[in-house]
Amino acid sequence: NLYQKASYNKILFLWNLRQHSYLFCCGCLWQRISSAVSHFPIKSTAAMAPSQTSAPFLPHPHRRRNGGGIKIRTVTTHTATFLAGVFIATVFSTVHLTNNHFSYNLTPSSCGDFANSGADSVLKLSKAKSENKNGEASANRLGDQSNYQNVSKDIELQNFLLEEQRKTEELQREIDKSRKINESPKSVSSTTSEPNSMEESFQQRLLREFQDYYKNNLDKKSSHNNDMCSLLPNPTPNTLSLWSHFLPHILDSSKHSHDWHEYEFHDFTARLLSILTPDRLNRGVKTLPLDWTPVQRSLTILHKRWTAIQKEVDSFRKKNNLSPTDPIDPKTIEKLQNSIPNAPRKLNILIMGGSVTMGVVCHLNPVTTQTGKYSRRACAWPGRLNTFFPYLFGYYDLVNIDSLALGGTNTESGRTIWDYSILPDEIPYPDILINGYATNDMHYNSVQDAIKRNVTLEQSVFELSQSFIRQVLTPKKGCGHPPPLLLYLDDYMGNEQNEIRETMISSRVIHELSGYYGIGSISYADVVRDIVYGDTREWWFSSNWYEKGDYERAVHPHMGMHIR
Repeated sequence: NLYQKASYNKILFLWNLRQHSYLFCCGCLWQRISSAVSHFPIKSTAAMAPSQTSAPFLPHPHRRRNGGGIKIRTVTTHTATFLAGVFIATVFSTVHLTNNHFSYNLTPSSCGDFANSGADSVLKLSKAKSENKNGEASANRLGDQSNYQNVSKDIELQNFLLEEQRKTEELQREIDKSRKINESPKSVSSTTSEPNSMEESFQQRLLREFQDYYKNNLDKKSSHNNDMCSLLPNPTPNTLSLWSHFLPHILDSSKHSHDWHEYEFHDFTARLLSILTPDRLNRGVKTLPLDWTPVQRSLTILHKRWTAIQKEVDSFRKKNNLSPTDPIDPKTIEKLQNSIPNAPRKLNILIMGGSVTMGVVCHLNPVTTQTGKYSRRACAWPGRLNTFFPYLFGYYDLVNIDSLALGGTNTESGRTIWDYSILPDEIPYPDILINGYATNDMHYNSVQDAIKRNVTLEQSVFELSQSFIRQVLTPKKGCGHPPPLLLYLDDYMGNEQNEIRETMISSRVIHELSGYYGIGSISYADVVRDIVYGDTREWWFSSNWYEKGDYERAVHPHMGMHIR
């Protein structure tokens, strides 16, 4: 199209130039005629019979006084000028770039007329060339040949595009034909017998090789279930699809251990699930672990224990003539798990945090005020995970969760605990470690500590968090355990600061360090931030900032946060 427009503009330019040449010649002729007429002396009656009082006749200073006529040389000069102008106009008017017809065929009216217009153009071009060879002047022929070369390039481009279009259509027909052949088993068998024939295209060979590869790997996968991923359906679903599929199970698994039979908070929990949709929960996934090694190690531990429990359950079903769909009592499954000799160990998860992780004011909820049976640690989200995972895994006890949370501690305390291995004897070395100190890192006490050290709060949080990460990821001398899979949790939804940048310090630092060191990070704050800051009197997902009537500083969220 660009070539066509360029050629068309050339034609218009030369056509206008021819028209202006005619006008130029006419102007020159008129000027010469006017100049010639001006040579005639003007004779009035007064001049013919002058009176004695009148002034004598004075001719124009530029007029020639040669008898009042036009010399032959002057007439010849005027005539030659006129003929030269006509000759120049004729030269420009005889430009046969497209013979004044090809320009209208450069731009077809539709995609279907493109081929016809190109063919007509080629015929007219060849005709113009033959005429040019037979009888034009040499000057015109040189100018026309350069124009013909430009047009030839346009025609070649059009023909090339037409050829490419034809090849594309032919390839599309071959693809459609191969699809129809693949739908018929007989056709596939007949085509595969002749790999060099036209019937088996490149797409068919790829499809056949893929089917063979998939079949071989499927048989291998069914006979050798070596990892946890082999238990997942094929294709492997993502987290959001699993959440949506198992939503009823998640609702039942979110029970408090003391609310197992009555499920007093059923409606409240269902309401929370309707607010925290999968799309909203997806906001909380900030960074994923860069190193797959600790993730694979954790999945291997889960798979080994699951395989051992499943073997005992299958033996129990076979002895009691139970089908795979018949339910088994949870207590029976618990006995089967405890009876496994040399059973593979559970996956150990350690959660470190402050008062929020411990469950301070977790008992506050919009359902009931009788919260004596809902203690702090059992109500907090780490305690609920101990109930959530077994129920979600079909009462298979695969995960062991320990919480090392103490009010008033922050990341500096966690670094000291890990550095000196100050862990209780009942807490095993973790496979997964979760840092839940974000709220206390932003607490008033941490602000005062930063002031005493003459640094900003952001500098303090950055230095403490980086030191903690490096401590955990560095293998300890004399320790037979590899570094755990480290995850960071940003749960700060308080009002310790009144500026946006100051409020987002913890979130910003966690995101930067997680991306740099390749650790996983999740943010509860990003999931509900718009809900909490959009209504400062909201208290399902955060603390009640107006609990006593006046606005006050509060950082401990209520039961809604721990359920989710």
